[in-house]
Amino acid sequence: MTTAPGEAILPLGFMEEDIIYGVARTEDVVRENSGRVLFPMYKVCICNAEGEMLKEYSQPDIYVTGCRVEERQIVLERIRRLENGEYEEIGQDHIMNSVEAAVGKNVLAVADIDVYERYVQIQTRNTIDTKNIKIQTPKEVVYEGGRKLVIPDEEKPLRYYVYGPYGVDGIYTSPASAVELAYEIPGVVVNGSGELIWLKGNRVTRNQIMAIKEPERTEEGGSLTVCLDSIFRFEGLVRNSEYLMEQGKTVLDVLEENLDDAEILDMTGCSLDAMLYYVNKDIPVLALLENGEAVLITGFNEYNVVIMEPASGSLYKKGMNDSTEWFEENGNCFITYIRVED
Repeated sequence: MTTAPGEAILPLGFMEEDIIYGVARTEDVVRENSGRVLFPMYKVCICNAEGEMLKEYSQPDIYVTGCRVEERQIVLERIRRLENGEYEEIGQDHIMNSVEAAVGKNVLAVADIDVYERYVQIQTRNTIDTKNIKIQTPKEVVYEGGRKLVIPDEEKPLRYYVYGPYGVDGIYTSPASAVELAYEIPGVVVNGSGELIWLKGNRVTRNQIMAIKEPERTEEGGSLTVCLDSIFRFEGLVRNSEYLMEQGKTVLDVLEENLDDAEILDMTGCSLDAMLYYVNKDIPVLALLENGEAVLITGFNEYNVVIMEPASGSLYKKGMNDSTEWFEENGNCFITYIRVED
């Protein structure tokens, strides 16, 4: 597999002996502050074992972010690029596998006839020598299986439902998108289990998580692990976040794998005012900055926000307007969570 200059390849999987891979422009590949890599592929290719191109999928302004193989088809997860450069999720698309004969494989075919109604035959790629063929028939057949059909659970993406004054106003796979809509309506966000994710209003005028204290000053780039360790200590856990991050895990991975009774929420794009809902519930909000540092939002009142900043080793108040502008300049990259019951 080769690519043109300025392009990158990502293997996506196999369909029997054929490889499926996507091609993206390197200028479109970005690492988000949360640690996730956005790899928008403008085309998906299928090649056989000899490197011959069997099929190529591409559509204008449509990008593929992932795929899975189901039975005889490839399911593509897709996004669309908007005029402002942002992306929005769109429906899935499918590529049907219809290349068996072209690559020379034995295939099963079903035929309907008057005498036997339906029978299954093997279509071979080469002519069979009837003189050398062996037909073996068992003298006795023992049935050892059960007659119970077990359908495997399909792993479905989490969905978030936005309820406004007149019912459901939107369904999203991104909690941030759901909260943004609920903030505008205003409304309520719940997950697929009916648990409350976000609610506009019902916020006290001031609150602070007093259990999170002023941190020690850290070296450059070490503030993220200090913030993560502070969250774990607050939840009664002892973890070495620095070691976990060195294993190649993202921020979301570290939180999801260690906060068992919580649902982690990537709230990138939401406003600071919307995030104070969680601080009001005594849940800290992690904010990632563009310079690689991180802070925790641990309190607020009518005029200020309380920020724990490991880079300076301080816990201080910052004006509400100044904080809003500061986080907006850094992309409003927030990560928080809700506690869930078993």
